[in-house]
Amino acid sequence: MSSTTDSHTADELASALETRLTRACGDDLRAVVRYDEDSIEIQRMNDGAKDGIPPEKKLPVLKQTTGYRPVGGPYGEHSATIYSYEDVLVLHAPVTGDSGVVATLDPDSTRNVSLAELLPDR
Repeated sequence: MSSTTDSHTADELASALETRLTRACGDDLRAVVRYDEDSIEIQRMNDGAKDGIPPEKKLPVLKQTTGYRPVGGPYGEHSATIYSYEDVLVLHAPVTGDSGVVATLDPDSTRNVSLAELLPDR
């Protein structure tokens, strides 16, 4: 995966996000996944994520999450979106229109974490 923007490739963003989320949430970081128009690559997946919901049920959520593209506007470019579900917290950080990073966390792991600790530096 080598899609680039001014400040990050998907690989660099995934590594930085994994480090940041591991520091903030520890073992409650379930997975970090890089994607582009042609592939999905798992950078990290803990045992709970491997043993949990089958991939065929997770993939539609991933596609829905990465398919949503907020446009830039008066607030600047879109850098990340957090989706909160009953059983998982999903952080989506797009890099380009067709590439980005998705991280999943235990929903209770973020109770004592500031939003700034979760979001990627851009």
